Amino acid sequence: QTGEFGTVTYSYSDIAAGKDTQTFTYTVTETVPQPSMQGMTYAEPQDVTVTLHWDSKTEELTVTVSNDGKNPVELTNTYNSGKLGVNKKDSANGNPLAGAEFTVYSDLACTETVDTITTNASGFGESKALPVGTYYVKETKAPEGYEIDNEDAYEMEIVADSTGETLSYTFTDTEKTVEARIGAKKTVVGLTSDTTTYTFTLTAKDGNTLVPADNTLELTADQTGEFGTVTYSYSDIAAG
Repeated sequence: QTGEFGTVTYSYSDIAAGKDTQTFTYTVTETVPQPSMQGMTYAEPQDVTVTLHWDSKTEELTVTVSNDGKNPVELTNTYNSGKLGVNKKDSANGNPLAGAEFTVYSDLACTETVDTITTNASGFGESKALPVGTYYVKETKAPEGYEIDNEDAYEMEIVADSTGETLSYTFTDTEKTVEARIGAKKTVVGLTSDTTTYTFTLTAKDGNTLVPADNTLELTADQTGEFGTVTYSYSDIAAG
């Protein structure tokens, strides 16, 4: 917005005797409210020069107003801001995770959303520039194949002297897993009494097959048992 102070009326007698110009200097100072707005840097005082000029030939009195060649005076307030960043990693191996979504809230109850963040291929994401204040960052969607490790909101603060830098915090997620066990039943045909213990070994038919640590099984006739547990994870599925 642009505005003007009240009118000042100058007269010929305001020019010093024997001169044809007279300069007057004013200072425009912003009144800082109390309490001041958090994070706001208020405008510096600005000097304004008023030059009064008498033209003896035309007998005209003129005036110019200038602040380094500018009028009106430019008074700029800067509202400090910063960004909130998140790093998303695999809890087991520390690899970066893309596609995690975070919501930034302005209240502890996490009801007032101010922005959302999605991590990139490097596992990093950041918010838009936010004003000074306290925020609460909460993971609201895990990357595909992962589970959120911590559903609590993390408090982050952009301080009053922030100069636009990004504050960051690291979150981890755990890959989804499922367990399976392969069972076997030993049947002996043709013997009415068999006390022999039979041993079986579970091996991988190809290089992509997981084998349990306990891959041997001993059974007697008509006995059922299971090999050790195999834990599969989302990353065991071929991409696509």
